[in-house]
Amino acid sequence: MLLASEPYEIWQPLAVGHLDIPPHQQTSRGSYASCTRLMRTHPDGLWAGLRRLLKERGLAPADTVLVFLIQSGAETESGVLLTDGGLVYDFELRLSRFRDGTERIRIGRWLDATDTWQTAPLAAEIANAFIWRVPPRPTRLPAQPRRIAWLHG
Repeated sequence: MLLASEPYEIWQPLAVGHLDIPPHQQTSRGSYASCTRLMRTHPDGLWAGLRRLLKERGLAPADTVLVFLIQSGAETESGVLLTDGGLVYDFELRLSRFRDGTERIRIGRWLDATDTWQTAPLAAEIANAFIWRVPPRPTRLPAQPRRIAWLHG
């Protein structure tokens, strides 16, 4: 389930403040919500290809947050995603177009950035996506409170 980003945007100043990220290194508010929605639902070849590649790596797109995906070259897109287990991956997609009109999407770079994302150029956006993402295990309270027997001495 994708949550709306608005309730979590109140935490953005907290994340940015702790990381001391200059404003010019921050993406627009909530771009992770838009990127994630596109990754999970858009039928276009790029998004469908990304979903397929994530599944090949054992990641479920429904449980993964795409922090951003930006064009980094004529045939490349760079991105960062968060897994439901809290891992951060920095990756690059490469698009190959063939004369017959078909396209092939593959991953050119796949780096585990879990321990280094705080120094990345878009660290504030990654921090905000951590705050925004759905927790992997929701807390549920029992329907009936448990009775606790007290021992009296």
